[in-house]
Amino acid sequence: MKKLASLLLVFALVLSLAVPCLAANEKEIRVITPPNKTTYTEGEVFDPTGMRLQLVDNGDNTSEIAATDNRISFQPDPKKGETLKAGQSSVTVIFKTDDNRELSTSQEITVSGPAETPTPSPAPTPDTSAAPFISSYAITDAGGAEKVKVQKGDTFTLVLRVVDNALAAYSGVDASNVAAKINSSAFTFTGLAEVSQFESGESEGKPYCSYVLIFRDVIFNGGSNTVQVDISYQNTTRPVSSLSQVLAACDAAAARTPGLIVRDVNYGGTSITAGQSAALTLSVFATTGNEDLTDVMVSLSLPEGVTLASGSQTTYLGSMKSGALQAATFNLLPGATFTGGVANITVNLSGVGKDSGTAVSGSSTVSIPVLQPERFEITNVESPDSMMLGEEGYISVTFVNKGKTSINNLSAEISGDNLANPGQSQFVGNIAAGTENSVDFDIAAVQAGTITGVITLSYEDSTGAAKTLTSNYSITVNEMPVMDDPSMMDPGMMEPVEESGGLPVGVIVVIVILAAAVIAVVVRIVLKKRKAKALAALGDEDEDL
Repeated sequence: MKKLASLLLVFALVLSLAVPCLAANEKEIRVITPPNKTTYTEGEVFDPTGMRLQLVDNGDNTSEIAATDNRISFQPDPKKGETLKAGQSSVTVIFKTDDNRELSTSQEITVSGPAETPTPSPAPTPDTSAAPFISSYAITDAGGAEKVKVQKGDTFTLVLRVVDNALAAYSGVDASNVAAKINSSAFTFTGLAEVSQFESGESEGKPYCSYVLIFRDVIFNGGSNTVQVDISYQNTTRPVSSLSQVLAACDAAAARTPGLIVRDVNYGGTSITAGQSAALTLSVFATTGNEDLTDVMVSLSLPEGVTLASGSQTTYLGSMKSGALQAATFNLLPGATFTGGVANITVNLSGVGKDSGTAVSGSSTVSIPVLQPERFEITNVESPDSMMLGEEGYISVTFVNKGKTSINNLSAEISGDNLANPGQSQFVGNIAAGTENSVDFDIAAVQAGTITGVITLSYEDSTGAAKTLTSNYSITVNEMPVMDDPSMMDPGMMEPVEESGGLPVGVIVVIVILAAAVIAVVVRIVLKKRKAKALAALGDEDEDL
């Protein structure tokens, strides 16, 4: 036992002599090469690129250290986005030693006032209040001669001059931006009009714009001599315009066969979900006429990635009276991998006039937003079941995005009761579909008892909506045991201390306990640094991927 006590005493003395050698011996830090940029404008951040630093120890030995070393920080700190102010003459360089001392020096800079930003000339605001109108029209035959009488079944060319002065406010708009079609059951025309004679500018100091629409081979179906033309403008904010023109040459006394249009669309909300069926209900309307329709059918042309969960893409409605409304329902099924955002479905309508036998048709495009189901979840929360008061631990939270779209602007925050370091937060960024990530938080207790709290993940889904995920945690905190309590020692285990020949046994035990505590602290610091390096390496691998 005496030999053991002597060995422990020698070990403690060696350790006490070794501990001072572990302390950092840096005395000062110097700037030996200034950064590449030393002149700034207010609002910019400091750039240490090119800066070389030198450490000087207590023995005046020097070593060079990079400005990008993670022990180096700056005030104002560019990593935190802190900007420079006009008149600022220096930036403070701070080096944090291993024993938490801070050595500092300064780097001279020049910061001027903010650069003057020229005030841009305001873009002209389009005058959307000025509605377009038809200023003139002509009906001709294929050779260009004017037709004064058009009977049912006749074919003719319709020429319209349209004035839309609001277009003059848009730059770069020409005839290629104009698209026009006939939308009237009394006239049959397939495709879009030819656009020519596009003029845009000013007339008498006011914006002026006009163009000519040419519809060739228009078939007159009879029943009405009013033609409706729908005009849209690409790459502008101009709304679609519907213009009507009475064609006096057309005989309106003939039978008026109703047309077919889609009046209303319902798919159960503002969007449907990929991988889930949804009922699409179309309200089909027979327009005004003086005969009924027969053999009315509705069919769908579906985009890639969208099918029907059941049924046929064509529905037979049968007979419809003029002015009647009937519903056609289809059970849509967007694929689970559909990521197009919007499913554009073409609805085709057809029917036949009961008395005249005139074939009528129509088409319409239904645009339905398709959302991918969100599958973002917390998969694991790793935390100690218990810890000692004064001890520092950590909580690791792992989360995964199992969905098909990214999770954006993710941040993590920890809160709780009896938490010595509350308010910790981390910005993670975007989590791509099919990827996993994690965040760690350091924890310590204010007092013995229990640490309880919540870890909150805040993010935006693919639609931009703000959402949160939470996970509760609870950790028991025990008092640190008192090692010098006499009750913890068995008097029978203690040998009498000789009056001479060495230190008392109690002193030796205290030295051994202190030595063990120092070793535990050193091991914990080493393990924590290794974990930090491992996480940093993992982060670099994720970026490479």
